[in-house]
Amino acid sequence: MDSLICGSSGEASCLKLHHSIHKVLAPGGTYINVTYGEPAERMKHFSRPDFTWVSEHETIGTYHMYTMVKPTDD
Repeated sequence: MDSLICGSSGEASCLKLHHSIHKVLAPGGTYINVTYGEPAERMKHFSRPDFTWVSEHETIGTYHMYTMVKPTDD
């Protein structure tokens, strides 16, 4: 994700990436993203209204781990 954001059309590329991940992620599945990006800059990419997953953030040293869990179909 970090390399996409730094490239041309970064925002659009990240949106495309996350739409693709959300589409193939199975119900109950987990997507983990580890980055240097602070929550103020990264959570907007994970917490869009069209994504049904639940996003969480944890700091690990100088890294940030974002965990997205897609709800089950129950």
